Parts: sequence; C-alpha cells; structure tokens
Amino acid sequence: MSVRALKVAGMDDTLEGVDDVGGSPLRQGDIWTEHEYEQLIEWLGDGVTVAQIAQQLQRTPGAIHAQIKDLIPRDADVAMRGNAGRESWLREQLANDPHYDWRTVLRSRTDRRFWSADDDQVVRLGWSDGTLLRQIAVRLDASESQVVQRIIDLGLAVDVADIVDRLGATPGGCVEARARLLRAELAEAVYVLHRPWLQLAAERGHGISQGRTRLGKPVENFIHRQRRTFTRPRNFIQDT
Repeated sequence: MSVRALKVAGMDDTLEGVDDVGGSPLRQGDIWTEHEYEQLIEWLGDGVTVAQIAQQLQRTPGAIHAQIKDLIPRDADVAMRGNAGRESWLREQLANDPHYDWRTVLRSRTDRRFWSADDDQVVRLGWSDGTLLRQIAVRLDASESQVVQRIIDLGLAVDVADIVDRLGATPGGCVEARARLLRAELAEAVYVLHRPWLQLAAERGHGISQGRTRLGKPVENFIHRQRRTFTRPRNFIQDT
C-alpha cells in the first residue's frame, strides 16, 4: 500500500487494529511474520510515517523502531544515536538500493531466527510427514530448539514432549533433555492429581467440603504451568 493509498484510507483518523478493552494494538507482542517485514520495508521506502505503519500493522511505534534497528547492519548502527537516526538511515538506504538485503541483515542482528514463509512450509510438512526433528533442523540450517519453538508458535504442538514423541530428538541433546524433564514434572503432577482428595485435604487441614474446591483447581493449574514452562527453551540447557 502506497502513501497515497494510506492517506485515502484515512489511517491517521482511525483506531483500526486497537484492542477496544485495553487500548493496546491487537498484535502487540506477537511474533513478526515475513509479510509484516516486507510491508515495513515497503512503507519505509514509500515515506509512510512510523505512526501510520504502527497503526496498519497493529503494533506500537516502539515495536516499529525496534525492528528498524534490527534491519540495520551492526557496523552502521554503532555510529547512530536514537530512533530518528536509524529511521533516516534505513529510509535513505532503501531509496538508494531498492534491492537492499534486509533478510540477511535481520538474521545477523537478532538472536532469534527469522522464519520465512518457505521455512514455515518446511516445518509444517515435516510435522505432517513425521520427519525426524534433526532432519528438519539440518534442512533449515537451524537448531533443534529453534525448530521446536517454531512448531509450538505455529500451533502444531503444545509442548516439547509432544514434539519429541512425534519427531524424536538427538539423544543427549537439549531438546531430548527438556522433554525428559517435562515428562517427569507432568508425571509428578498427575500423581498429585490422582491422590485421594480427602487425604490431601486432611494433610492440609481442610474440611471434607473444602477438599475438592481448594485442591482440585490448583492442581490442574499446576499441571498447566508445568506444560507452559517447557514450551520455551530453558536457559540452563544449551544446544549441543
């Protein structure tokens, strides 16, 4: 969408993409997609303001500036100060070089992996076909942990244990260790859940009528927390 199209759409005067309840952008905190990056680059090159881009992408202006920083090579960024300088540099770069290789820059600047639509297709097909996790990782030049997280982000699996059960993992690697730890945590939680509620109530000094209400939901919440804990990489276990 060009600057003219954005002005015709009246973006400056609308609240499209804003949560009616909290007033926050609808996609605030969501993972950036390749299409969003492509739109960001296009609009920056067309002279669209950061505020307009933020509104159209349903992001905050701060999020737009953070991505602009990641789209600038480190050696160039060192000499800049503030968001205005980075924004100006990138706009000028895009004006002088329509084929600016922002994908390579983004991959070099961020600790997280940039996932293209083609990468996601490989992940989806690998999951559907039951391809071994290490084979998917090699095909994408990614770590097993990165592939695991992407599978979860795409909604294909709930946690690392589900993924390892389906695709396997390198024995002794960090993904296999995380799955093993999660299974142990869940086994303990299930054990607690299936203990007689009356016995647990007695141990905690609750009456019989309070046993179910005070113990049932907390235990279920505990299991849910354990599953969520292991959906993202543990800092103390590194890739091998």
